[in-house]
Amino acid sequence: MNKGEMIDAVAAAAGITKGQAGDAVNTVFDTIQKTLKKGDKAQFVGFGTFSVSKRAAREGRNPLTGKTIKIAAKNVVKFKAGTAFSTLVNKKENNPDFRIVRKKANRNNGLPFLFLIYGCKALPLLLESLFQNHIVFCQ
Repeated sequence: MNKGEMIDAVAAAAGITKGQAGDAVNTVFDTIQKTLKKGDKAQFVGFGTFSVSKRAAREGRNPLTGKTIKIAAKNVVKFKAGTAFSTLVNKKENNPDFRIVRKKANRNNGLPFLFLIYGCKALPLLLESLFQNHIVFCQ
């Protein structure tokens, strides 16, 4: 996908014009770039984190001549995909986004059920379960 295709997709999904979608996409990109330029992280839960890493100056070799050259220090942009994004990319077509396994809890603890929640869409179920006095384990 390129920037033009992104603008088309945003316009279609939001029901706005391509000009408005272009402004929105450009604003998002500009904001991320300004944030990284300041040295901060741009963190989007479920999607990922953009950050800046400092690469130290080092020596390298010119592959043509074999001579040692100096490589200057520089800042490098990094992206770490979030768990939900990674899960979505690695998900097979026939697997659900998440799976809930409901088991009877130990009678000694007095709680009715034990829920094991897996995957990227577990947060709403986690919150719902917490408020209903269930035990919840996220993996």
